[in-house]
Amino acid sequence: MKQQLREGLAVAVNAIDSPTTSANDKTAYRYLVDSINRALQLAQNPTTSPADRAMYLKYVQGINEATKLTQDAKLSVADRAVYLSLAVSLTNYVNAIQDPNLEPVYKAVYVKIADSITNGLLAAVDPKTAPKKPEDQQKVKQILQDTNTTAAAALAVLQDPNATPEAKQQAQQQVQAVVDARTNAVQNNDYLRFLNEVKRYNPSDACLQAIADRTTQAGWPDGSLWGLTDPSCADTLTKAAADKSSAWNALFSCVLNQAFSTCAAYIPPQ
Repeated sequence: MKQQLREGLAVAVNAIDSPTTSANDKTAYRYLVDSINRALQLAQNPTTSPADRAMYLKYVQGINEATKLTQDAKLSVADRAVYLSLAVSLTNYVNAIQDPNLEPVYKAVYVKIADSITNGLLAAVDPKTAPKKPEDQQKVKQILQDTNTTAAAALAVLQDPNATPEAKQQAQQQVQAVVDARTNAVQNNDYLRFLNEVKRYNPSDACLQAIADRTTQAGWPDGSLWGLTDPSCADTLTKAAADKSSAWNALFSCVLNQAFSTCAAYIPPQ
């Protein structure tokens, strides 16, 4: 992790020193560096609980990975800008969580949004879990961006001292809807139907966990189908795609052979 952080901080410092980096982006990179250092200091503070220490370290990893992607030559300028926005927003959430005056109900929302973005981002860049097809990589990035855009706009209203009570209530409902879409995805009726069908092919516990994790990170159905492409599900997916008697066969065959982000249309009606 130290090596990964060195790489991320080097990216930020190089961007700050580069004459081609805009003034606004240089400000953003300085903010990222300062915030990463503060979060690490907090994680190393002996008064910080083990749970909070683990939380801050995970968020730092998320900010660090997003920061590295902001200067990835393989990505388009637009995509690099998305990851800079994600890094800054995630940093905003982490800094807000540290505010001792933050109302507990707001802190809980910040934590859930930061978790959703961090977990999805880390899964999207980890070679073991990252989508392999370009269409899927773009879809996961879009999900992260949409989550962040909606949450950031709502949370800005919650932080605005001049916002009316009505505006704050609406903002709370908006950000709660984002949280619910992620955390309640595993209760979706179609997801449960899908899971029951997957279980017919004796998936491993690791496969079921991958499906549940990706579902929570990306929502149903994209996350669930992303989970089904995990290496731990390879045998299960092969068996399911070979079972022509199942109403779900077209979906499984699509996930096996095509970009999973194109396969939701094959979910059979109830």
